[in-house]
Amino acid sequence: MQGYNQYLGKIEVGLGEVKYVPVHWDVNVTSLNQKSPYYQLNITANTTDEIPPINFYQDMNYTTVKVYEYESLGCPAYATNGTDVTQLLCSLDTSLGQSYDNTTFEAALEPGGKLWIEFNCTPGDTRLTHIVFRWEADGTTTVMADVWNGSKWRNWYDEFVVGENVTESELQIISNELGLTDESKCVVYITNTGNSTLYLDYIFDERYFVRKVKISDIEWHTKDGNVFNISVVIANPFNYVYKGNLTLNLTDGSQVYYSNTTNLTFGKGIARVWFYNINLSSLSYNHYKWIAKLKLNTTESDSRWELFEYARPHLYIYAPPRMCPNSTDYVIVDYQRTLEDVADINISVNVPSGWSVSPPYYYFHRAREKELHVKFNITSPSTSENATVNVTIFTSYEDTELNFTTRKSFVVKNGIQPVIEIKRETPAWVAPDKVFESALIIHNKGCAPTTEPITLKEKISSGWTPANPTLSSNLQLIGSQVDLENNEITWQIGYISPGEYGVARYQVKSPTSLSTPGSFEWELSYEDLDVKEYKPHEISTANYTQESHLEYDLIVYQLPEFPWEEPRSFQPNYAYNFSLVVRNIGDVNATNWTVYLDIPDFCEIKYATGDVQGNLIIWNLTELGSRERELLNFSLNCTKLGRFELKPYAIRDTRGSAFYQENLLLSCAGIECSQTYIHTFQHPSMPYEYISWFGIYHEHNFTGYNLSIGEMKIEISKDNNEWEVVHEYYTFEPKEEAIWANYTISEETGKYFVNPTRKIRIYGHADATYRPFANVSVTKLAYRWSYGKLFNESTGLFVKSKIYTYVPLLENATLWINGNSSKDAGGWGESFVFGVKTRDRFGRNVTVYAWHRVVGGSWQFMGKKTCENCLNWTQLNFTYDYQPTDIETWEFKFNASNEDGDNEIYGKIYKVEKDDVKIDLIKPENEQIVNRSSTTVFAVRLFDLDNQSYPTGTTGKVYISIFDISTYETTPPILSSSDGWLNRTIENEDWCSDKTKYYLGKHSWYAVTSGDPYIKDNSSYKWNFTLKGELTNTIISPIGVNFSYELDNTITIKGSVVDDCGDTVTDATVYFNLTNGNYVYKCIATIVGNEYHCDFKPQEVDAPLGWYNITMHSNKTLHWDGLAIVKNAFYLASVPDVNASVSPQTGAWGQSPFNFTSYITDEDNDTVYIKFYIKKGAGAWNLEYEDSCDHCMNYKAFYQRNFTCNATQSDVGIWYFRVNVSDV
Repeated sequence: MQGYNQYLGKIEVGLGEVKYVPVHWDVNVTSLNQKSPYYQLNITANTTDEIPPINFYQDMNYTTVKVYEYESLGCPAYATNGTDVTQLLCSLDTSLGQSYDNTTFEAALEPGGKLWIEFNCTPGDTRLTHIVFRWEADGTTTVMADVWNGSKWRNWYDEFVVGENVTESELQIISNELGLTDESKCVVYITNTGNSTLYLDYIFDERYFVRKVKISDIEWHTKDGNVFNISVVIANPFNYVYKGNLTLNLTDGSQVYYSNTTNLTFGKGIARVWFYNINLSSLSYNHYKWIAKLKLNTTESDSRWELFEYARPHLYIYAPPRMCPNSTDYVIVDYQRTLEDVADINISVNVPSGWSVSPPYYYFHRAREKELHVKFNITSPSTSENATVNVTIFTSYEDTELNFTTRKSFVVKNGIQPVIEIKRETPAWVAPDKVFESALIIHNKGCAPTTEPITLKEKISSGWTPANPTLSSNLQLIGSQVDLENNEITWQIGYISPGEYGVARYQVKSPTSLSTPGSFEWELSYEDLDVKEYKPHEISTANYTQESHLEYDLIVYQLPEFPWEEPRSFQPNYAYNFSLVVRNIGDVNATNWTVYLDIPDFCEIKYATGDVQGNLIIWNLTELGSRERELLNFSLNCTKLGRFELKPYAIRDTRGSAFYQENLLLSCAGIECSQTYIHTFQHPSMPYEYISWFGIYHEHNFTGYNLSIGEMKIEISKDNNEWEVVHEYYTFEPKEEAIWANYTISEETGKYFVNPTRKIRIYGHADATYRPFANVSVTKLAYRWSYGKLFNESTGLFVKSKIYTYVPLLENATLWINGNSSKDAGGWGESFVFGVKTRDRFGRNVTVYAWHRVVGGSWQFMGKKTCENCLNWTQLNFTYDYQPTDIETWEFKFNASNEDGDNEIYGKIYKVEKDDVKIDLIKPENEQIVNRSSTTVFAVRLFDLDNQSYPTGTTGKVYISIFDISTYETTPPILSSSDGWLNRTIENEDWCSDKTKYYLGKHSWYAVTSGDPYIKDNSSYKWNFTLKGELTNTIISPIGVNFSYELDNTITIKGSVVDDCGDTVTDATVYFNLTNGNYVYKCIATIVGNEYHCDFKPQEVDAPLGWYNITMHSNKTLHWDGLAIVKNAFYLASVPDVNASVSPQTGAWGQSPFNFTSYITDEDNDTVYIKFYIKKGAGAWNLEYEDSCDHCMNYKAFYQRNFTCNATQSDVGIWYFRVNVSDV
């Protein structure tokens, strides 16, 4: 500072007058001796007056000045354009105005190339940055600069134009836009946005800044996209030990997903604070911010945020699951990483001994790309083995000395086996609501045929509707289906020999909305292997209506003398005609498309309807209607064998531009000003339009005494509401100028400049000792809209060059079951005839072999036949007699051989089933009566309709209705047939086991075959029968009894009834017939308890005397009548007439003999037995006399008895006389 004191001399003022006298000091900062950038300048003024008494006056004031330190950063500490070019940019080797274009001392940057530039920056906040580029171009090119501001990349839209001679350009950056990264690095990268090579000789950087403890970087590292390690880099420029705490947050602005605070102590230099094992696996794809906040034990603090685009790394790897010995295949690695994950990456493939891989690895230095795609060739040895192939992604973060390794292992089976590959032919763009075609080529590139059917499945995103799957006719299509619930197509494909392939086609209807993405992914299953498409195919509907899009197919026309069924094959060293099929799958006519087809060097173009330029065929496509196709024809003669790809691509350039220029006035003025304007840009209203270039003509004027800085900034908003710098400028001297700031916007960045309405922000600032003023204005706006798109649509098409071998021809593999070729199933007893037609193109002998097998089992030989001189189609038939044990699902095939080799044709899958059976009911016949009391045989006859025989051993059942005529037994006994007879015997005790179940009355019955391993289940018709019971009568009494006509007025006849089940019957109708000669008496019985009684009254019915027979009759519904007879059951007799007398009736014993007389008359005229009894007093009767008579008519029986009286016996007393007569 020049002079601390300044003397102003006498200042005269009047009473009440205020007068200011200017005074100033020019202050220069020569050294900084404190951490704070704020310095205080104190000012003291004093004076005395001239009127006594003399008074002393003094006043003080101060001002605070923020001091920025100057730092010369010099040339880059590190610079790379893919190669380290630091030394080239730190040596000044050119002179202005000259042209060199010399890569020995200049760093070359090709069009589109990027140069990464790092400077070593002292920790702190940058105020001003000034970067000087010394460069030239091979012609003229444009350059864009991007600056890392500590949180994200800021694009400087002020474009540099570099001419063919060496010039210097300046990049001025105001505010703290040049931030820190890594270990206190300042980073800029420039992009050659022009069309010529840029040559850089020297780069120099300087800045003004404030030293400060800074969070220099937030670095994240992961090996799987789930668990992260975060390091926060702290840079301390002071020789001072700080203590404090550091907080790290992860947020999307509305929610905090991670937060942690740690205490720390650090000194001068770089300190790293680690936050380990942060699990982010639950995060969804989004933009987040890492926010680090540092609070120190002083008043100092710092914070930093960095944009974190979370995209979990995806690793897509294709490794062949199978290979043939001594063959070469490839491994593909697609590695997608999170944004800003800067690292050295090495991708390698390791194979076992005997295997080889080329190249061994790919190395990416300081890789920033989000996706890496590499391809390796691997070659297998001659030995069969299972080999483990390791794919390793080694990631090295050199600044943090951290390494991570991701390793995936794959087992590759090397051997003589089929190896199936799938090639996709699917477009990438299609109009909404439009049908398009897609194809999957299934190719056996292995060294053995497949041994079982193949399943190919295509999985399609929801909203994209699949339909109409087909398969080229050279392969066997066992079946196909479309599952609209899961949006899948499935093909079941027969066997494929080595070198064979087929085309599985289908159609898809696209969604109805624009810009709708989709993905297709195939799955393959064969033998013991399941394979998926290693990376789904992406597809989308068009972004706009009125767009045409193309799909491709290929037709190979076979030569008449060499017919061939494969659709994409041809023979080497022959000229074949081809048609490239181009179909419009857009919603408007395809116009102004140019179709290109690059032909391999080993193929000669013999003819083409298009323009031939070297190995390139070019066609112009115009006015091709939607869903219409055009055949683009050409002819090739190729010399090499093998499969390869023809990859047509079509170009349609709809790009254009519209230029506009406007005069306007957008301004701000003052010491510091900022003004935002909303401006609507004119635009052409075309598809894919975006602002691709603009120029802003602006004026700025900075004034003030001792101006310390004048600065301005013009920014423009993007469609995402972020701001981008159009132009920045600062000066330390008063200055007024008007300049254009121009910028070209790339197509990638153009997505943020689609909206015609956006904001323009103007900022101005001046700082001076006195009267600072800034005036910034925009007076002209020029801009160009680019629209349209360079459409480039391509699909690789599979073709194969091969030598045709003409094996025998086979067709119409047919199975006749009982003479019917439409049947897919038949009983084992039916006739199975397998037929095929065969011929040889040149009339040679053909031997045909017939095979069959249970599906999934081993093939069984059925027989062979030879067709001699087989020029014409010849039918050959084979028969096979299936047995009951052959019931299964079968398939059959034929293979045929001739001198050239073998051919094979598959028949259909069929079933050998159980035989059909006829069931005839034999007895009891329909509506017959079945006696419950008897044994009944329900006889059925089975007849095997397929085998034409009566089977033995077939299981079946006979069902009887129970409870009612329509309800049948649930578990009748299982029967087994003999010579077709299936008999069920039912005994009386079976019927009687449950009389409710087996009721008397009408029943139904039928027979079934059930559960037999060889005969189908079948059921007969139904017959009815009536089940009847039987009554059994028993005459209980009288039996062997005589009744007196005179004495017995009532004779009770008794009987009982039981049925055939042995149960007493009490509800039958019962009567008894009593017979005596011609005399019959019917006696109606009634139930008494369990007996039937009736009363016979001989006198009332004037019944004759004599012997009676008893006949008992019973009847009941659904029973046979009961009958019982007892002959001479009882005798009805009259009582003989007796007239007895004693003489004398009274007398002395001495009058003996006494005469006892009885006269007897018997009407029965039979023999009468006569007995005379006497007794004395109360004594016992004593038989005194017996006699008899026949046909007694007043017969006299006479007896005399003497009575005595002596010492030993006295007969004196009262005696009684009785006569007893009886007849038989």
